[in-house]
Amino acid sequence: ATDVDGVVRSTASQELHTFTAGPAEYIEPDGYLNLMTIDGKRPTLVDTQLGAGGEMSLFAFNYAQAAPHMRILAGRLPHDTAPGALPEVMVTPKLGLAPGHTLQLQESTYLKGTITAEVVGVWFPKDPNDPFWNGRSYDTYFSPNPGGPPPIYPVLLTRAALLDNLSFPVTSQRFFDVQPLGMILHYIYFTQPTQITISTMGDVASHIQSLRSDLNGNLIGSFSVGEVNVNTQLDTLVGGLSQQFSLFALPLYVIVAQIVGLALLFIIVMTGLLVEGQATELATLRSRGASGFQLLGTYLLQGLALGAIALVLGPLLAAAASVTLARFFVPDAQSGGVVSAGYLAQVATPAVVALPALAGVVLGVGALLVAAYSAARRDSLSIRQERGRTLHAPLWRRLYLDVALAVICAAGYVQLTYFGGTDVRTQLSQTGQGGSAAPDPLLLLTPGLLLLAGALLLLRLFPLVARMGMWLALRRRGATDVLAFAQLTRAGAAASRLALALTVAVGLGFFALTYQSSLAQSAQDRAAYLAGSDQRVVINQEAEGATITTGFTTRLAQAPGVQAVSPVFRSAGDVLLAGGATPSVTIMAIEPQSFASVADWRSNDASQSLHALMQGMIAHEYKGSSGQASSPYANTAGTATAGTERAPIYTLMSAGLASSLNLHPGDRFHATPREGASTYTFVLGAIVNNFPTLYTGNQVGYVVVDAHDYIPALENPALDGVFVNGPDEFWLRTTPDARAAQARAHLLQDPNLLVQNVLDRRQLAAQFQVDPIAAGMTGLLLMGALLAVSFAIVSCAAQAIVWVRQRRTQITILRTLGLSGGELARVTLAELGSIVLFSLVGGGALGLLLASATLPFLQFSATLLDTTTLGGPASTLALNPTGILAFYAALLVAFGLTLLLVAGITRRISLSSTLRLGED
Repeated sequence: ATDVDGVVRSTASQELHTFTAGPAEYIEPDGYLNLMTIDGKRPTLVDTQLGAGGEMSLFAFNYAQAAPHMRILAGRLPHDTAPGALPEVMVTPKLGLAPGHTLQLQESTYLKGTITAEVVGVWFPKDPNDPFWNGRSYDTYFSPNPGGPPPIYPVLLTRAALLDNLSFPVTSQRFFDVQPLGMILHYIYFTQPTQITISTMGDVASHIQSLRSDLNGNLIGSFSVGEVNVNTQLDTLVGGLSQQFSLFALPLYVIVAQIVGLALLFIIVMTGLLVEGQATELATLRSRGASGFQLLGTYLLQGLALGAIALVLGPLLAAAASVTLARFFVPDAQSGGVVSAGYLAQVATPAVVALPALAGVVLGVGALLVAAYSAARRDSLSIRQERGRTLHAPLWRRLYLDVALAVICAAGYVQLTYFGGTDVRTQLSQTGQGGSAAPDPLLLLTPGLLLLAGALLLLRLFPLVARMGMWLALRRRGATDVLAFAQLTRAGAAASRLALALTVAVGLGFFALTYQSSLAQSAQDRAAYLAGSDQRVVINQEAEGATITTGFTTRLAQAPGVQAVSPVFRSAGDVLLAGGATPSVTIMAIEPQSFASVADWRSNDASQSLHALMQGMIAHEYKGSSGQASSPYANTAGTATAGTERAPIYTLMSAGLASSLNLHPGDRFHATPREGASTYTFVLGAIVNNFPTLYTGNQVGYVVVDAHDYIPALENPALDGVFVNGPDEFWLRTTPDARAAQARAHLLQDPNLLVQNVLDRRQLAAQFQVDPIAAGMTGLLLMGALLAVSFAIVSCAAQAIVWVRQRRTQITILRTLGLSGGELARVTLAELGSIVLFSLVGGGALGLLLASATLPFLQFSATLLDTTTLGGPASTLALNPTGILAFYAALLVAFGLTLLLVAGITRRISLSSTLRLGED
């Protein structure tokens, strides 16, 4: 043991020290000991709570490590004793003993080794789920069935006492292959999650694989070691996460790409406004001898100065924004878990975003130089002409780049439709066939390109809207509306630029709010589909002491908060095809009389309602008139001959399976359930698109049958005659009352119910919503909506102020022609108001289109690691009326204040200062 201990510690320390802490250690014999006597007498029911004849499982801990995790109910920890003295032990409460009692334990019927020990303490874990206990509960369970396994009581010793007292010789010659009792050494290393990042995941998996290889090579066959188990799923987990990380993060990058695109558009618009506001000064400098290189150099110096400031502040703001998003939207960060303040400070550093910040500076300065170059080429005459009328259509319109973008987007969505959703890519990346987990640039760029292409296509309608407004204005009295729409139709370049910026901003904000609410609805839908009902209780039919479960329905129906119960039996089988192939399918047997009262069902799961499907199944239950059945699921006629050619079992089938089998309602098919070897006859009754808890996963499909026919068919002596314990699941419709849920959870902990797992719809929905990537997506979407509002407001205000400055002379001339200050203000208000209204309507429609087109391809969750849960219901579009109304209200208030500011500036323009009256 000493030699083994040295090898394990040295090897594990070398391979695991970078990402684990530990080890905690304990040892145990390779087998149980029999309880022979208590205080020298045979144990009776009075001596123990669970009866005589129990087996003892011995453990020796490092009590300096274990004591903080133990609740000592009586006495103290065991100590080493002098040679010849009784060793000291601790027991758990269910043994029913107190300090001072003595126990005699016998190693085996054939080896005759015994230990007599003194009880010095009674203990139990403070938290049986504490990772320190390595998955052991240290509780004692009693089998309710006669002949079941005996109860097992944990007994704690010191390491020296265990090793000194279990060196039993082989005293029996009856069985020559009997070996002395062996020993199992446990070393528990605790993972430190903060030490594992996406960049080190591969090293973690490699180190664990090396540990397995080194221990097997150094220990197997040496030091009397027969087996070495490195029991961990960490290497598999990090390997899968490393492979899937890019897919999980892909939706985040899609949103980030749109936000970055909006920011770049904002920079282009603002730099264009800056240069346009100085176009007259540039033309004057050009006429006085300044070269184009000198003018560009001036703007380059300004851009570099601003870029230097942005390069310093940008990474700091980015790191702060990342930490803020995590602190406010990632639940683990809020609760002070793994994502602690120190962890965030370690991960979200300015150095991480230095390169993107530099790229942003280069793009910003480049946009400024492009705008300055265009302005530096024009003289005073061309500037005045372009302000009076647009001489040339924009380049993108002349080259039909918007149409080309639309075609690219259409091609992208066609590709995504057939092969592109994150669920499909995840499955392919896991199987390693035909796909890769790497991000697809098309999936990354298509949503953003759709937003830009849609906005550009809408701009083609803007001149038509302006001319229609002009046509309506000419039929009304007054000159203000006519002047406003005349300006829009004659000089539309600046108006189109503002309309583009506002439309994209509104579209992104609308998309962000709609997509966020759709994600929340998707979490609810996925939870409901995975659980099937409010609660799904899964029974362990393979557990020792498993019993008939039909009586569980009544017991669960009486549980607190339960409104309805429906039992379910889940099975599998092979469908027989004409070509000899036998694809495996899931078979779920339900009770149609009660199933509709508990199941969560969506209207698009099938062409019929769930009630209609259940009524059809009830109508086709086999109604024989003779025969005997031992199953409690025999139908009212008491027959067990369903599943034969004369009485096929009515079946609901998934659409994919029906298509692959080329079956239609009314067609018969044959399948062999896993419970037996006989072939059973089924008839297809109806086809469903989805059915709660059933996924296509790695299979071709599934079928749903009537338990009143299926279970008697399995027990039919004429076929296999297998025995079925009954339902292995119970679906519950429950109230949302927290106290009732707590009492029900306590009831389900009864070991006699053999509960293996409980899926709660409400808990699953909350779990899906607090998934770190989902939480990060929510934060990014809300940030995108906020930035969209901010950019739209700033763009509108800046454009309005530039317009007033450029038209100062025009406004003054109109004043001399008799227009009042109020009428001039209304001209400006009508012009900007038309652009704002066009952008609000067009942007909202574009955002709705983007959300509905993008949502099916960005379904993601950590559950995608389990390919058996692929193929569930598709996400549905869910509007966020409250958020959208608040978004539009904020825009309208801000635009209204901007228009009032512009109107005030227009009214205060001085005639004398503009025309320089009285000057030489």
